[in-house]
Amino acid sequence: MLSTALGSVRGRGLLVFLMTSAALLLSMAASSPRGMPPCLFYTVTGIPCASCGMTRAFLDLGHGRFLAALQHNLASPLVYAAAWALLVVALLQALQGQERITGLWRKVKGVALPIILGTLMVGWAHRLWLTFRS
Repeated sequence: MLSTALGSVRGRGLLVFLMTSAALLLSMAASSPRGMPPCLFYTVTGIPCASCGMTRAFLDLGHGRFLAALQHNLASPLVYAAAWALLVVALLQALQGQERITGLWRKVKGVALPIILGTLMVGWAHRLWLTFRS
């Protein structure tokens, strides 16, 4: 029965809503990004990955520390805003029972995805430059 419910349009919307809610609530509930474990890729290689700092940035954004978030990861405000948009769309899908998430993705992926990925790559290139400049 649970698999049937989650297989429905409403169920998928509810699942995405709950998962996105958890991430956003944690970003606001956690008091500080200090003490967060370092990126596993960075720990193993000594090289920052494109998403290094995203967790810390989410925590900073959850507390309104926009500039601190940008220092952790340049793309973090875009990803954070996308998470809030996904939360609203998933809630609408769960309440109305109409597929909303897929439709939104089809409409925005041609613009939003290149902007977010481009920003990630620019931020990553900057971090790599800082890592290897000496």
